[in-house]
Amino acid sequence: NNLDSVKRIEVQKLGRDVINFLRWKKLPIAEQKFRELEAVDKTTDEYFYLRAAISFSKKNLNWAEEDLKTTLQINPQHEPSYYLLAMVYAMWGDWEKAKEASRLSVELSPYNPHYRMNFALMNFYLSNYEKAKEEATKCIEQKANYSEAKILSIQVDRLLSNRESALK
Repeated sequence: NNLDSVKRIEVQKLGRDVINFLRWKKLPIAEQKFRELEAVDKTTDEYFYLRAAISFSKKNLNWAEEDLKTTLQINPQHEPSYYLLAMVYAMWGDWEKAKEASRLSVELSPYNPHYRMNFALMNFYLSNYEKAKEEATKCIEQKANYSEAKILSIQVDRLLSNRESALK
């Protein structure tokens, strides 16, 4: 991007603040931090991604999808956008699109257990149980205490009647 280093650092700092406040379910503060970021820049992939994250938090899924697609036009390697786009599609029940977006986030960031868990879940919802089990197992390898991945793995084993594996 064309930002000078001072502006780039400010965008990164404010972007982290926005994401953290969204995680902490403090949407008004996230929106205030986003307005500060908006005063610095309105052209980067991070700007459109953060605007999409706020829209997603407000359940404005059409706006979120539009901004995520803009982010990916600017930076096709922006893996958080694929992750969030998968969540948008999942909210709509479009599991195939959700699975593809999840796959791309994992492809770009293979060591992120959260992206991988999302991909496992999308496969589970599409009844691709073997792939869901494979991805859940990789999640557990990456994050040993990932209880959601362990539960998914057990559910798959039960569905596939892998009693011995489910009892491990």
